[in-house]
Amino acid sequence: MPGPSTDQTLEMWAGGTVVVTVPILDSAGNEVELGGAIAKWWMGKNAKSTGTDVYITKSSDQNAVCDDGVTRPQIEILRETDAWVLVLHLNRADTETGLGSNPPPKTYYHEARVVDGNGNYATVMTGQFILHPAIGGNVANGD
Repeated sequence: MPGPSTDQTLEMWAGGTVVVTVPILDSAGNEVELGGAIAKWWMGKNAKSTGTDVYITKSSDQNAVCDDGVTRPQIEILRETDAWVLVLHLNRADTETGLGSNPPPKTYYHEARVVDGNGNYATVMTGQFILHPAIGGNVANGD
C-alpha cells in the first residue's frame, strides 16, 4: 500500500462545489491495485479530532446526490489509464455556513484512507483544508 501524500492543501469557498482527484501510487510512482478497495475521507479541527470535531466525512461505500444532480459514491475509486484515482465529491451543503453543524470558515485538517481488498489500511493523503467565507455560501443569503 502507498504511504501518505502529506501537505496536500485543499481550498474552497463556503457553499461551493469541489471535485478532488487523487492518484494513488506507491513511493516509487508505480500503480497500486485498488480493485475491491474502500476509501474514506475526513475533515475536522485537527488530526486527533473525534465526534463533533469531525465536520465532514465521505466514503466510497455511501452514495449521495451531487450538486450536478447525479447520484454517485461520495468518493469514487476509478481506474484511469496509468493509475487508480480517488475522486472526492464536496457539495454545497457540506460547507454552507449557518447550516446545522457545518464548520465556520477557517483552516482545518483533512485525511484520506484506503482499505484494499485484502484488508490493508493506508493513509493516502493528509493536509490543511482551508474553508474561505463567501456571501453566497451563507444559507441566510440564499442562492
